[in-house]
Amino acid sequence: MRKTFYLIIAMLFVLAGCKESAPEPVETSFSVNAEQLNTSLRVTVNPSAAEQTYVFGIFEIEDASAIENLINEYAVKAISENRVVSGISDTTFSDLKVKSQYCIWVAQVDNGAVTFTPTHIIRKIDVAKDYYSFVSNEWVAPIAISDNGLWVVGTASEASYIFDVINEKYTFIEGVALYDITDDGVAFGMDLTLHSALIYRNDTPEYPDADSKFNESCFFSVTPDGTQAVGYVMDEESVFKAVLYKNGKFEILPSFNGPESDMGAKEAVYMIAKGISADGIIAGYFVDENYSVEMSCVWNSPVVGNASFANSSMTWNPEWMWYNMTVGRYNTYISSNGNYIASNVIDYGPDGWGETYYSYIYDVRNDKITIFNDSSLAGFRVDGVSNNGDVFYSDAILGFSSVPYIVPNGESKVMTLQEYLSKTYSYDFTDRKMEGSFISVTEDCKGFVVGNYQDDGFATSIYYVK
Repeated sequence: MRKTFYLIIAMLFVLAGCKESAPEPVETSFSVNAEQLNTSLRVTVNPSAAEQTYVFGIFEIEDASAIENLINEYAVKAISENRVVSGISDTTFSDLKVKSQYCIWVAQVDNGAVTFTPTHIIRKIDVAKDYYSFVSNEWVAPIAISDNGLWVVGTASEASYIFDVINEKYTFIEGVALYDITDDGVAFGMDLTLHSALIYRNDTPEYPDADSKFNESCFFSVTPDGTQAVGYVMDEESVFKAVLYKNGKFEILPSFNGPESDMGAKEAVYMIAKGISADGIIAGYFVDENYSVEMSCVWNSPVVGNASFANSSMTWNPEWMWYNMTVGRYNTYISSNGNYIASNVIDYGPDGWGETYYSYIYDVRNDKITIFNDSSLAGFRVDGVSNNGDVFYSDAILGFSSVPYIVPNGESKVMTLQEYLSKTYSYDFTDRKMEGSFISVTEDCKGFVVGNYQDDGFATSIYYVK
């Protein structure tokens, strides 16, 4: 009996050893496609084996070195939430951030766990088109584009507009002059009725100067995040002072003395802050009290602190009773990274009776000014400067240019902006023209706004290059 029992046990072990073991998982390949639709991505996942189970998803990339770890974390979470699927998946992920990069990932799942190395692709959400154009029948001209290229603001004598690029929405606003706009679409400028600095947020005006003693105030420029803005205030004695708005408070910026002349160097009574970089370097201009000439200046420079360009290639000539050259005008611009300042200079010639408009670019970080006095640039107006150090021009001192021009960084010869974009980025101008004046450029130097006069209004054209 005992012998029979042991025989039965042995046979059971033999049968158990002969039982078929579970097959090892076989790696499946996944085809992943992501199509952008405005601020959405339509993601299609197609496994090579239709019955294969898997999980997939998307996340914004903030640290590229952490992608693999994040994919594993998201995959485990998706499995725990029973989001395992099979076959072809077609899903749209909405409300993504423009100018941000996203990781679309797929992980194979067998027996409730991730097997093999997940697949992933990276996509950057960008503006949907490479060209936008519209005409403001209210005769409002463009004046600035946000650093991220998603908003354009325009202004006129009695009104302004805000253009939402993503939704292609034009908003006309009466009674305000808007001069700049943040990456979130918050515009800064002036209420034309109250003569007060204005912040225009979500269709609602805000008045930071409501309780001050200033007779007038205005914002001309704002940082991309909206934390700092600059412009001017006019005090009770009608003196214009450059101002910084930060942490909810106005700060009067230091004033400068004008250049030496037969009447000495007097403190300026008209100072304007025109632009501010993302890191808080400020550029502007002031008017010499003695002879009412304009000069550029800088505040918060990491090299020179607060300084004017009054004595940069600018000296008083006692024989002429005038300056040999004035450096800077009201059209003083600073790049959004704070590396460059540019404006016009006026050369009065060998006898002081001439008046030729040239230009300069100032390297802020190295405290170096370069004056462009090539004859090909004589009479050109400076319209802006990019983070790359490219200077933009109009072929007219006043009004719109025939076409926009550029002098790329490191060069001294002018060329049309259309020619530059065609050669540098292979931009296709087949069905569009680039006419008028350069207005503004994005932080990445790949979005350009051009304004022009038309019979039915002011035209705004926006060009995006890859």
